[in-house]
Amino acid sequence: MDVVASFLLAAQPSEARDSVLLDALARESWDLRCFDMPTGQGDGDIGWRVIEHHEARPHERVVGEVFKDDPRAAIDAALAAQRKGGAA
Repeated sequence: MDVVASFLLAAQPSEARDSVLLDALARESWDLRCFDMPTGQGDGDIGWRVIEHHEARPHERVVGEVFKDDPRAAIDAALAAQRKGGAA
């Protein structure tokens, strides 16, 4: 197997997973937002939130949240909360 073919085969599961995550964002009309997490001494990191929209207050509700720079994990958290029937 050549290098290109092996690369494409290795990439497919991740791309399929990303498609599932993007489809969930689109299906649920969720927003994916990063937020700042100060770590001290002027340094910081990024966390991610998945926001769901409602007509009733609060209009924007966090349904998935992670305190690390991993947007996929935030969408996974929102999907897990949805399966359990509640917010993250």
